[in-house]
Amino acid sequence: MSIACIEYKLFVDCRKKALRVSMGKLRKDGIPKRSGLQEGDRRVSRPLSMKLQVVDEYRLRQRKKANGQCCAPLQETAEQFNVHKSLVSKWAAQEDELRRVVSQASVTRFSLNPGSKCRFPLAEADTYTVCKEHRTNGLRVTARFLRVAMRRSILEHYGEMAATSFRASHRWLQAFARRHRLSLRRKTNSKHMPIEARLAKCKRWHARFRRRLRRASSTAPLHETWGRWLPQDRISIDQVPCNLREGDGRTYAEVGSKRVWLVGSKQDDGKRFCTLQVAARCANGSPNLPRHGQARLLVIFRGTGKRISPEEREAWHPGVWVRFQKKAWADEALCEDYALVEMAEITAAARLAGRESVAIFDNLHGQTTQTHLANLARNRCKRHLLPSNTTDELQLVDAGVGHALKTEMAHLHDDWLSKDDNLELWTTATNFPVWRKRALVTWLAAQAWENVCRRFDFEAAATRLGMRMTIDGSGDELIRMQGMEQYFFCDDDGGGSDYGSEAMSEVGGMEQMDGLQLGSQEDAQVEMHELSGNENENENESTLLMGAQSIDEMTRTESPISQHNHEMSYVIVEYDCNPSSNEEAADISFAEHSVKSCLPQAEAPPGYIIVETCPPLDTRRQQRSLVGKMILYGWEDYERTGWFVGRVAHNRVTARDKREVATANFVVRYTATQTDGQIDGLVACELSARTYGASQWWVLLQHSRADLCHRSAALGRSDSSNGEQLGLL
Repeated sequence: MSIACIEYKLFVDCRKKALRVSMGKLRKDGIPKRSGLQEGDRRVSRPLSMKLQVVDEYRLRQRKKANGQCCAPLQETAEQFNVHKSLVSKWAAQEDELRRVVSQASVTRFSLNPGSKCRFPLAEADTYTVCKEHRTNGLRVTARFLRVAMRRSILEHYGEMAATSFRASHRWLQAFARRHRLSLRRKTNSKHMPIEARLAKCKRWHARFRRRLRRASSTAPLHETWGRWLPQDRISIDQVPCNLREGDGRTYAEVGSKRVWLVGSKQDDGKRFCTLQVAARCANGSPNLPRHGQARLLVIFRGTGKRISPEEREAWHPGVWVRFQKKAWADEALCEDYALVEMAEITAAARLAGRESVAIFDNLHGQTTQTHLANLARNRCKRHLLPSNTTDELQLVDAGVGHALKTEMAHLHDDWLSKDDNLELWTTATNFPVWRKRALVTWLAAQAWENVCRRFDFEAAATRLGMRMTIDGSGDELIRMQGMEQYFFCDDDGGGSDYGSEAMSEVGGMEQMDGLQLGSQEDAQVEMHELSGNENENENESTLLMGAQSIDEMTRTESPISQHNHEMSYVIVEYDCNPSSNEEAADISFAEHSVKSCLPQAEAPPGYIIVETCPPLDTRRQQRSLVGKMILYGWEDYERTGWFVGRVAHNRVTARDKREVATANFVVRYTATQTDGQIDGLVACELSARTYGASQWWVLLQHSRADLCHRSAALGRSDSSNGEQLGLL
């Protein structure tokens, strides 16, 4: 046979296969057979119960035709059920068999063919029992496990010869799974205990939460439906880890690929790049409000945040908060500051309306301290802790909010990479440094959170978790626990009214215990405080705040590498010995440390000017605004004398700092370059209004106008705007 004939034959065969796929079977002459299937149609498996329903309708129309009420029973039945009339005739001929199988079948069947019969029913029953026991205990059931268990069971019931003849093929495995309604699934959670083991904790939490809802506050009346806290005042707070390769790390690739590569750089190698702290309200809010009334995100970046340039700060999205931590975690100091500063904005609307809020946290250590509780109390916000290992069942952020946020960020990131030359920028460290990536992440997070707030149903998720429960029990039937068909709780699940033992165990500190016990302790502490008398609430809160301040001073971990203390022998004390009023008498202690030294008056270094008045430092927010600013500080000791330029590093003063400088409230970073090698490192000192001035101990510096113009011109030449840098505008 010639090559041309072979090629033609191959062409005809391929053509026949294409026609066979698209148009069904072919006749011997190559013309498609006439059938009920048209081009593009697919065969659909229909259950036997549906086939029997078609037959019943067909018989009914046949009886109507006998009475003159129907003209074409076959055609009308086929049109009603959208099937070919040939199928109606076929099923009508199988009517008796259909009725017999449907009446005897315990599950939905699609065919009259009984399928493959079980050769070893007793062995299969034992194997299925073992399979259920393993899954109840959370153990994996693999194909290998089923084959081994089946052989062992056949050997026990049928003997060695039967076990040897059993092949345990893939076909048998499929039939076994079909007969016992098994399928291959992915893991849905990583909990080491099933929901049944955690059920008591969930019921206890729901019962105690309702108990607190029914207890009125001295400052706000109870709502007839929602009780103490309205849904919009119930805030779920949790952390969501985030890296620069969001998603599950999967991608489509060619079959058989030995290596699956994803583009990236050294900084985005899959490690945690930042943490998103999400505060989600149990209400959808108004579409007229930013983020539909939801709170801003807190983005926690990896690092110390001590060398953040003004360019980067200006490039951050204004719709998010930004903080830094060495490992991008929510540590104790960060959680306590968040409860004081950020929560003030989150609860502002409720406080203006005269309402109280409640924040729901997990058992992260920084969220269980007394200082954290006291900082929340300053913002008229209570705390309600979750038991351990129950966040996937009770925490709103874990119930889809966090996943939706990360998925949306991944989509926005992909869109950004697909534009212009962003992909090349992303993979080039010189043109797109880490600080630009941080700025980009703030924009991605802000936009993603805006999209989630617009699309996600917070009310439905909170209702399912029980965070939107009412005081009368209405809507409890909507509370669902994953993996359970029915869930209910009662008031008795919360325990008795005697909380003394649990509350007293907490006196020694907030040690991490069993999650259920810790959550109960939190409730017990608050309930004992409230039951003791709401008339003393303000007094108790002030006492708690004073204790929190002392704790706050001793819980900071970062300490400076060098210390500085003023020598009183070098100080000339100036104060009035005859105060004329009590106010003046109270100021003596301040006058004792208001100094004039032998130092000359401070002069601004080149490129800077001295700010005449001291910046306000009364609140925590005002103190934080001083961080990162340049100052001029006076030194007078045995080793060095003069004014030295430094940058305010942070305001977390340790107990060690207090021992060195009793009045220290800030830590300043000095560099050898700015101090001519005389000072290099972190130094704790006092930065306050009473020590401020060119003739005192410190002044605030700012760039002169000429220097600002020069910097602005240089910045304009290098980059037109931050939005254009990031490709987001």
